Amino acid sequence: MKRVLLTGMMVISLILTSCGGGDGLFGTDSTTVVIGIGQQSTDSSTSAPQSVIPPSVRYVRIVISGTGMDPIERTVDAATCNTVEEVFQVPNGPNRHFTVYAYDDAETLLYYGDEHKSLNGMPTSVTVTMASMADQTPPVFGGVGTATVVSGSQIDLAWSAATDDSTQQQDLVYLVYIATSPGGQDFLVPPSFTTPAGATSFSVTGLASATTYYFVVRAMDESGNIDGNTVEVSATTLNTTPPSSGDTMPPTFGGVETATPVSGSQIDLTWTAATDNVSASSNIVYLIYIATTSGGQDFLVPPSFTTPAGATSFSVTGLTSATTYYFVVRAKDEAGNVETNTVEVSATTLFSMH
Repeated sequence: MKRVLLTGMMVISLILTSCGGGDGLFGTDSTTVVIGIGQQSTDSSTSAPQSVIPPSVRYVRIVISGTGMDPIERTVDAATCNTVEEVFQVPNGPNRHFTVYAYDDAETLLYYGDEHKSLNGMPTSVTVTMASMADQTPPVFGGVGTATVVSGSQIDLAWSAATDDSTQQQDLVYLVYIATSPGGQDFLVPPSFTTPAGATSFSVTGLASATTYYFVVRAMDESGNIDGNTVEVSATTLNTTPPSSGDTMPPTFGGVETATPVSGSQIDLTWTAATDNVSASSNIVYLIYIATTSGGQDFLVPPSFTTPAGATSFSVTGLTSATTYYFVVRAKDEAGNVETNTVEVSATTLFSMH
């Protein structure tokens, strides 16, 4: 039997079933939550995943909380168990917060995970992925070294590889933050670019002509630890005018309409499709600009995200817990024309210990 464990991860499956009461296929006030705990692995003799608690885990603490309910807390002995199954009766309501902690004999926190789920008595499911807490040391990184101008829209960055206590250099990735003023990078906003693993250079494209950009590059290891350097380099793109395609009219777009927090790291955005004099709505893409202050988006910097063509919604991920974000979405047609709306929506990510 071959078993391949997911490195540093425990997968907690929460299977939510109906509660009792009356003839009661579904309850009106609460949901019965059956929580099965184990580390996902693959057994070569079957096609289904197995669940096994790592032997280092001695006990698990489960906390369930939310608005309008008293927190539910339970500690489960896992010292002699391959799996654990616990049943909870959880009051119905929005954004119930399921938090799971796994400890060893010395009461050292080995794994942590949390997830939010709204309960209404109906069957549903959620998976909490628990990250290893063993590695909490960020890489050692001297920061970006050089910025070289290539064209009116491209600047190339280079640096010396970072080192880390647990991640090999070829597995480190780098986060590229960009601003148009010195020190203007916002590290709470997802980076403009994330490099492939092991990179020591990166070509930043999509920049504006004759514009000075300021760059900070940070290293991230496999556990998600990010170094905090603020080494900054700058360069100015060449003064060039792109050739006209004949279509110079931008799309007509009303801007982003809603922002809905989903978790401690995700907010979902929606809007009504733009129209254009040449491009079909199905071929229009949307540029998502993010700030942590109202009106703080920098439209000369490449957007944090670009949607697939024709999208009318997007899930913004990689956000910081319990933080308010401000979003502007702009439409771009096939000729590269971008409309300039400044319609802004905001939302605050849910609280999470991640």
